[in-house]
Amino acid sequence: LYDWAGSEVEYKRAIELNPSYSIEHRTYAALLVALGRHDEAWEQINQAMRTDPLSLPNNAEVVRTLYYARDYNHAIEQAHKGLQLDPDYYRIHFWLARVYAQKGMHPEAVVEGEKVLQAMPDSTVGLTELAYSLASNGRQADARTLLQRLQEKSKQAFVPAYNFAIIHIALNQKDQALQDLQKAYDEKDWALMVLAVEPRLDPLRSDPRFKTLLRKIGLPI
Repeated sequence: LYDWAGSEVEYKRAIELNPSYSIEHRTYAALLVALGRHDEAWEQINQAMRTDPLSLPNNAEVVRTLYYARDYNHAIEQAHKGLQLDPDYYRIHFWLARVYAQKGMHPEAVVEGEKVLQAMPDSTVGLTELAYSLASNGRQADARTLLQRLQEKSKQAFVPAYNFAIIHIALNQKDQALQDLQKAYDEKDWALMVLAVEPRLDPLRSDPRFKTLLRKIGLPI
């Protein structure tokens, strides 16, 4: 599942065979982000944009790439450009919510999170993102209400443990978050590919249990 070197070989081969296929550049950028190779990721997502600048997924990936590189001001600028193509495109609002939260612009993050949930009512992703934004904004009771909705949802459908970890971090429940991440590893959750670069996980980075997870997945500590 976490064969980083093998995945990179396949991406390079695919791009060699069809260098004008923007999806390959976009997804290769996501892999490079996970490995902390942000300059190379930026090159790849820019290649995707040169190939297809009107692609909404490409524009969203630009914001994603900048978010993980922690270039938040540039990410906001690029998000606004992307939203000129489609003001309602939820994936750009999704990443913008994360950027605002890390910038400390918590009311703005909540607004963006509400837009995501409005576009994807009762979705696991929408509930998670808004809960994180609310908790970061000091609205812990509201965040716990959404957490409870996710917990109820998990009784009927699969809800990734990673999502619970993100909310528990925002609620300052680090031990529970680490337990959730271990469960996510047991579930072979693809979301763990960003374990080394996700800003929201910073409160856990000094914990030996977190470093053990990074080693298991083969990501840089």
